[in-house]
Amino acid sequence: FGAGFERNDGGAGAELRTTGTLILPYTLQFDGNNAILSTTGTLTDAMVSLNAAGINAVFGSPKNAGTIEIDPVFFHSDDTIEVAYGTLRNRSSSPALGDLTAGIASTKVDAGATINVNDQSMEIKNLLGAGSVTLGSQTATVLTLDAATFSGIISGKGGVTATGQVVLTG
Repeated sequence: FGAGFERNDGGAGAELRTTGTLILPYTLQFDGNNAILSTTGTLTDAMVSLNAAGINAVFGSPKNAGTIEIDPVFFHSDDTIEVAYGTLRNRSSSPALGDLTAGIASTKVDAGATINVNDQSMEIKNLLGAGSVTLGSQTATVLTLDAATFSGIISGKGGVTATGQVVLTG
């Protein structure tokens, strides 16, 4: 199955690491700050629950920069997510990632990391960082930014709409 669970460096949280391709139709509960979900391959169907207010959920780690598709089931408005390495991809059959990014305080995409919208229009409440946002190949895809300070690249067909203060320098 190729999955393991261990504390990350510094004891700041825990990391669930997978290898290969894994379909994980179970709820992963983030109860503490800076919990990390990472893979060297592809992890799909992971249901994520951010159980406490103010959680920063991290996706990807230095040696585990694969692709993760999540289906958020519970979160708080002051939670944040960080795509530190690899790709956090919207499921093609569900706008669930957009529900998460529209409902939390901020979404940070670090340099070298990517959010893949996967041809699903979605909203990001506060986009931060210097990574990449890939829209996909459909011209009808719309990325709505409520606020942003982003120096990364937004690429693909489709469009970007700003509803608040948005600073894009990439």
